[in-house]
Amino acid sequence: GVALIGLIWLLRPFIGRMAALIAAVLVLVSPSITYYSRSLRHDIFALTGTLLLFVSILWFLRTHQSRWVYLGALGLIVAYASHELTFIIAFIFLLFLVLAAFLYDFVVGRSRYDDSGASTAYDVNPLRSAISSLAAQKWTLVGAALLFLGVYVVLYTNLLTKPQLALSGIVEGLAYWL
Repeated sequence: GVALIGLIWLLRPFIGRMAALIAAVLVLVSPSITYYSRSLRHDIFALTGTLLLFVSILWFLRTHQSRWVYLGALGLIVAYASHELTFIIAFIFLLFLVLAAFLYDFVVGRSRYDDSGASTAYDVNPLRSAISSLAAQKWTLVGAALLFLGVYVVLYTNLLTKPQLALSGIVEGLAYWL
């Protein structure tokens, strides 16, 4: 629960200082979040991991720093190891990012040219810019994937005591939805 407040505070540049403060107070006094965060159920871990993934996506789109990719991978594995719902959440995030990358030009198409018909200097697709930045940082994705897989293997093999369970998280998680 405390980590959620810190993650909400990281949303300040995107939603404003006052909105972040209001959101943090609402999470602080939320009866559902308070109830689930006082026990070791999966709900609070899934929520924290999902919010960490969301914050990491926003900050990587803004700064293109590799640390946000690593934190996003960490958030994804925390959410994934906590709840099967992460399959759907990751699909929704990915679908939105793909649609936003391709529809950006269409959405801003009316305002991207000045009166002379020349393209304005500030017309940059943030998602395509982030993808090209990520392509330039070749080892960032490898490191994030290794971080995800390292934590995944440790958690799903019962701290490496049952290596035969390594694929159980993927198989049983997908079986849950199919």
